[in-house]
Amino acid sequence: MENKLVLQVDEKPGSLSTWVLLSLQHIFAAFSGIVTVPIIFGSSLGFNTLEMGEIISDMLIVSGVITIFQCYGFGKFGSKLPQVMGSNFTFIGPGLAIGGAAIALNGGSPQGAYGAILGASLIGALVQTILGSFTDKLREIFPPVVQGCVVSLIGMTIIGVAVDWFAGGFGAPDYGSPSNLLLGFSVLAITIFLNQYGRGIFSSGAIFFGILSGYIIAGIMGKLDLSPILSAGYIHLPRPLKYGMEFKIQYIIPFVIAYLVALVESTGDTLACGKVCGVDMEKEGERLKGALMWGGMGSFVGALFNVTPTTTFSQNTGIVSLTGVASRWVVMGSGILLVLMGFFPKFSALVAVMPNPVLGGAGVVMFGMIAAVGIGIFREVDYTKGNMIIVGISISAGLAVTLKPEVLSKLPEFVRTILSSGITTGTLVAVFLSMMFTKFKGGEK
Repeated sequence: MENKLVLQVDEKPGSLSTWVLLSLQHIFAAFSGIVTVPIIFGSSLGFNTLEMGEIISDMLIVSGVITIFQCYGFGKFGSKLPQVMGSNFTFIGPGLAIGGAAIALNGGSPQGAYGAILGASLIGALVQTILGSFTDKLREIFPPVVQGCVVSLIGMTIIGVAVDWFAGGFGAPDYGSPSNLLLGFSVLAITIFLNQYGRGIFSSGAIFFGILSGYIIAGIMGKLDLSPILSAGYIHLPRPLKYGMEFKIQYIIPFVIAYLVALVESTGDTLACGKVCGVDMEKEGERLKGALMWGGMGSFVGALFNVTPTTTFSQNTGIVSLTGVASRWVVMGSGILLVLMGFFPKFSALVAVMPNPVLGGAGVVMFGMIAAVGIGIFREVDYTKGNMIIVGISISAGLAVTLKPEVLSKLPEFVRTILSSGITTGTLVAVFLSMMFTKFKGGEK
């Protein structure tokens, strides 16, 4: 599939102002996902407001630093692709289970429980780093038909998240209200219009200007609450190993399993990112290896700085696909902004007050574009009966656990952990069917 790129992977924006604007687009897309996981862990373990703010700031700093290194690359580490790194939802289930068990053993200390989570994360990160070096095998099990399934599912399975944002946020008392839908649609319409009919920075920065317009419209509608900016602190300095670490085999095993799931998802994300950036991942296999190995090392560093595992973010691939800005230097700029937000919480609060429908309006476009990229990959696939089965069954399986998660409710916890992600389930099914058909039909599907 041909990609019409405004900026190639190794190109830099022409001016600092353009650079900052394009970098902010990725911040807007990723911010909610980055801060949600530390909020869930902090609130579930019973952290006070000060501790909650600290782990959110730590996550922003860590996400920023490892994003910079992922994009820039050093030695064998890093993809040198425009990939934002942030907190991983896969670890919420096993993390909360570990936290609950550790609290029971440690007399109700949330700090000690968090230390047990970080200890499991540290060891599991080393496992991902080691496994990430075996990308030759990974490429063998990810032929185009599997890649198409994975990338399509990345977009399809997270559309529901964007729709929830669009309607006001899951569980919001005004969920689906006409005012929320109008606000989300306004951002959606402005983003599409600028992308299609804008010129220069207005086209490549369509998401930024769409969201900026959303802020203004939300303010006029009385849906913009600026009080968190006033209450946020002025400066934050991270404290390594603040909560200590605890290493127990019963804590480590669930996290190792979760890291295997994250490895599969990161593989799909990286292949998708390479696709929309016009990078031949077959010829440049070191990029995939570098992405996966740095994903593990980034989580290792994160554990030392009090945050749970990080991974590649697929929504930023949607930005590249929509805007044609594939510059890794732009996303390095996003990493710098994340670090600044972590050190100066008032900056992060400015993004945090974004109304959900504003993010949802942009999210519908971004996630839909990822699915479209995946569908485009199928043009490279010979539609034999076997390949049609791979596509049909794997996408059905991925959407099944996404739309009806209760189908897994009676399975053991470790199985639910693995299969709860539609991306992971669909990928595992696609890989299994592809390998099975290749084996029993002499390499022909």
